[in-house]
Amino acid sequence: MFPISRKVWGFAVGDVCGTGPEAAALTGLARHSLRLLAREGRSPVSVVERLNQAVLEEGELVGDAGRFITLLYGEVEPRPDGSAQLVMVCAGHPLPLILRTDGSVRAAANPQPLLGVLPDPTLYAEDVELGAGEVLLVYTDGGDTRSSIQWHELLDLLKASDVTVYAIGMLEHQSQSTKLQQRITIQQMAETTGGQAFFPSTVKDLDKVYEKVLAEIRAQYTVGFHSTNEKTDGTWRKVEVKVTRKDLRVRSRRGYFAPYKK
Repeated sequence: MFPISRKVWGFAVGDVCGTGPEAAALTGLARHSLRLLAREGRSPVSVVERLNQAVLEEGELVGDAGRFITLLYGEVEPRPDGSAQLVMVCAGHPLPLILRTDGSVRAAANPQPLLGVLPDPTLYAEDVELGAGEVLLVYTDGGDTRSSIQWHELLDLLKASDVTVYAIGMLEHQSQSTKLQQRITIQQMAETTGGQAFFPSTVKDLDKVYEKVLAEIRAQYTVGFHSTNEKTDGTWRKVEVKVTRKDLRVRSRRGYFAPYKK
């Protein structure tokens, strides 16, 4: 996710064909191209069309015409009332889902051609209205082949952000050691932001997970306080929220970064 303007954010999730250095190079091409193209003021369709051209051109240069990408690219404009306007293009990627406040789930886009195959694919943008308290679920069956930041840097970004992460890990196909490590990683990402991680055993369990996420969002409270520490040193300050009722459990952000001034 990245800023396009003061009001609009871009987001993307995708998967590339293959593994190893070739896949990493293609991932890097997509990541940097999306940010550059979006900040030029192009429409979402134009951004994805130009990326498709770049993937085809890259394949011709390296003599590999079988490289392709699945991509969900979107732009979101949050509103003061908690709702948001989204514009998305889903090019061969698993469809995003909307979790409505009534518990219903529906696809938020339609399938379109993947990138790197056709020179002139027919692509179109889809407008989606996301109401306050509703959730857009995006996911991938691919792995991280080219992280641009270290793990500790990711945790710092999550701590500094205003997002709450609800993560779903389908880990049953992994080895026991890999499953344990990935479970710890996913849990830490979610719990750092006051969110929660879920690890369903089968696809059939996903509906129950979605219901739990919606219930969590409906039950959220916003609590604020004024710190007496006036230092502007940018340090991490821990915050712990406690409740007196023993039958309640609180999930919250674990702190915040103080303002920083030289």
